[in-house]
Amino acid sequence: MFDQSAPLFREAFRLVEELEGAGYQAYVVGGSVRDAMLGRPVHDVDIATSATPAEVQRLFPRTVATGLKYGTVTVVTGRYTFEVTTFRREGPYGDARHPDFVQFAADVTDDLARRDFTINAMAVDSRGVVTDPFDGQKDLQRKVIRCVGDPRERFREDALRMLRAARFAAQLGFDVSPATIDAIKAERKGLAKLAVERITGELHKILSAVEPGRALRLLWSACLIEEIAALFLNRFPASPPRNQLASLEAETDVYLRWILFLRLCGVKSSEAQRVCRELKLPRKWTRELSLLWREGEKWSNGLMSNAEVRRTVFAHGLKRSLRIVRLAYRFGRLSRREEQLWRRRFRHADWEMPLDDPSQLALDGRALMQISGREPGPWIGRVLDTLLDKVVSGEVINHPSRLEKEWRLHGPHAP
Repeated sequence: MFDQSAPLFREAFRLVEELEGAGYQAYVVGGSVRDAMLGRPVHDVDIATSATPAEVQRLFPRTVATGLKYGTVTVVTGRYTFEVTTFRREGPYGDARHPDFVQFAADVTDDLARRDFTINAMAVDSRGVVTDPFDGQKDLQRKVIRCVGDPRERFREDALRMLRAARFAAQLGFDVSPATIDAIKAERKGLAKLAVERITGELHKILSAVEPGRALRLLWSACLIEEIAALFLNRFPASPPRNQLASLEAETDVYLRWILFLRLCGVKSSEAQRVCRELKLPRKWTRELSLLWREGEKWSNGLMSNAEVRRTVFAHGLKRSLRIVRLAYRFGRLSRREEQLWRRRFRHADWEMPLDDPSQLALDGRALMQISGREPGPWIGRVLDTLLDKVVSGEVINHPSRLEKEWRLHGPHAP
């Protein structure tokens, strides 16, 4: 049963009806059909039609020519946009990503035959009738990822589909069919043709998925990990220790999953920054992953005063502080009980923290100059740093009079 009641679908099927009313075939197709059947959230809806791009542009008043070479026009309707693509057959994929040419087709079955997996090769018309020539609904019921047609041919067309198979397994909790796995093993060298950004994008989706372990086991069993690791290592990763893989599966934080994944691949903390750059991760992620890895690896369960705990939370922020001790636990440097104790201390320190940012210090450089009668200079920064540390550690209340008193007692003769 296909539910068309969601506002996004209602609008999509309104376009389908307009196309049908103008004498064309039209269907909602692809991933939105799959997700709707699984009861998953749908954010994008694609439409396939027998109308040519020029006919689509004439029919709808607001369109954007986003992919005319491949038969695609974006139709804009109020809050929503829909990619409307003419039924097509595809030529060979010379760049392992795009077909060298496309030919418009007369039938939706020809269009569905070019798609990657059976669960993505279904179409629904305005009456809710499902066209499913490759048994995608059965594979949804069986929870199986299976290619449309010859899997080796599908992967030669676009090698990224091998990672997409792993990603769908992780996102949906499905198994990958044996024939599809065999084809991945046979065609895995094709990953070398792909842009690093595309590979990293799929890895991020895998590590953000509900069951990343399903995908990671496939990466190792199908030897895909060797091709991925070749992007950033000059050595092949060994099979991951079972406890390390289980630790990654139990983790829910995507930043920590990335670190645990790279560690499974044999990356060392000293290599983290370089590897993240070679994977073309965003700068923010590169900095954060490197810092978390470095701090988590050296964290120990030694004694730390309340003042030091407060300084740590102020320096890193609560979220990062909690990630550091969670990573230390994942690395085996803390027991579960020890990690929970640190988390409680960090949360308490954050709750007690009188300020979130140095700019919230109740005394500034101008006030210091008025109190002291001194000219501006580096001494101001040194005094403010000292006062800030005393406030953060809980030694002094963050109030102008208290800070002035502290400075008069300990700071007026500071160089």
